[in-house]
Amino acid sequence: MGFRRLAQFGVVATLASAALVLFLPRRGAPLPSDAASPPATTPPNDDAAIRTAISTTFPAPAARTDLPRQGGAEPAAVSVARPRANGDPALFGKLVALGQGLELGEALARNARMADAYVDRLCEEGRKLREHPALPDGSSRDRDAAEFMAPLVDYESPLDDPPGRLHLADALAGRVKAYGADWPAKISDRDLEALDFRWMSTLQRFDHWSLYGAGRLTEQPASFADFYRQSIPNYLSLQLWSKLRFAAAYRRGDLAQASAEVRHLADLIRTQSILIAEMIAVAIYRLDARARELAVAKGLDTAGWPEADVSRIDRHRRIAFASLYFTYPGVKPETVREAVECMPSPCSALLEGAGANRTFDPYGGADNLDLVTDLAREHGCESATLDRVRRFRELTAGETLTVVADDVAGQIPKFFSDSR
Repeated sequence: MGFRRLAQFGVVATLASAALVLFLPRRGAPLPSDAASPPATTPPNDDAAIRTAISTTFPAPAARTDLPRQGGAEPAAVSVARPRANGDPALFGKLVALGQGLELGEALARNARMADAYVDRLCEEGRKLREHPALPDGSSRDRDAAEFMAPLVDYESPLDDPPGRLHLADALAGRVKAYGADWPAKISDRDLEALDFRWMSTLQRFDHWSLYGAGRLTEQPASFADFYRQSIPNYLSLQLWSKLRFAAAYRRGDLAQASAEVRHLADLIRTQSILIAEMIAVAIYRLDARARELAVAKGLDTAGWPEADVSRIDRHRRIAFASLYFTYPGVKPETVREAVECMPSPCSALLEGAGANRTFDPYGGADNLDLVTDLAREHGCESATLDRVRRFRELTAGETLTVVADDVAGQIPKFFSDSR
C-alpha cells in the first residue's frame, strides 16, 4: 500500500521535483542511470514464511525510489534555487533522502497519534485475552531446546547451507504446499515415506527455544545486519512437518499425541519472542484446529484432543500485530508503558519495538529504545535477542521505506477494525 501522504507535505514532492530537474540530461545526452536512487533491496527473510502463514504481511518489501505527488494536492510554498541543467548527482540524492525522511517522520507521527487514540481499545482486548487465553503463557524457561534444534532445523539465507537434518526434499515440500487447505486429505503414503517424527516427541523435554542459544545464528555478526533482514530459522519447514505429523496420525491412530507434539512445537517457536515466530505459532495452532475438524468429520476418535477456539486465536493474532506499533519511535513514553501493561504477549512487541527504534528512531519524535529495553527486561523477554537487536545497524529513510512498505499510520486502526 505504501505510506499515505498529506497535502501539507507537498514540500516532499517539490523537493523531489527539484531533484529531478537537477538531474535532467542535456539535450541529446543519454538518460542517467538510477544509481543515485535508493536501491530496491532483497525482501526480508521472514516475508515468504509470513505470506504462507498468515493473510496480513509485515514488513512487505517494495522498492521506493521516488516521491510522486498524490491526488493533485498542491505543494506547499518552498524556495528552491534554480539548479543548473547539468546538476550534481550527489545533491539529487540528498534531496530525495530529505523527502524520504520527511515522509517517514510524518508516518511515525501519525502512528503515535493512533497509539494515543487506541490504547484503551488495546487494554480492552488484552483483558479479554488474559481472561480467556488463546495460547499458553509459556512462562517456564528452565530447559532450552536451542542446542537440540540447532543441527536439525533449516535456516533462512544466508545461513541456509548446509541444510538441517529435518530438511524436506524440494519435491515433497512443493507437493505439501500445493495441497492448500485440503492437505489433511491429500497428503499420501508416498509423502510420508521414510519420515521419522521421533524428534517431535523428544522436544517435549524442553520448555523454551532461545533464538540465539546455540547454532549458526550465534556466529552471525549483528553489526553488519539490520533488524528486518536478520537470518532466522526456516519456520515454514516446521509448519510442513506439522502437517505431515497429523497425516501420519490419521494412519497410526495417535491423534491426541500428534496434537500434543504439534502444539508443543508451536509453543517452543513462540518463546523466541519475535513477531514471525508468534505468527507461525498461531498458524500451527490453526493447523491443529483444521486437522481436528477433519478427524471429527471422518468419525475418528478425538478423545484427549482439545478443541481450539479459532476465533480467540485470530483475536490473539490481531492484537499481537497491533501491539508492536505501540512501541514504535515517536509514541509517547506514557502511552508505551500503558500499552505494554495491557498486552497479552508483550515480549514480541517489545523486541520488535526495540528493532524499530534501533533501525529508524532518528525519524520519530521520541526515541523509545531505552524504554522498551527496560520494559523487555522487566517482563523477562529473551535477553540475548534483545542485546543483539540493540547492536543492529541503523537504516536510512530510503532503506526503511523499502522494508516498511505498509501504511504505518493505518496499522493500529486496521487491526482493531474487526476485533469487537
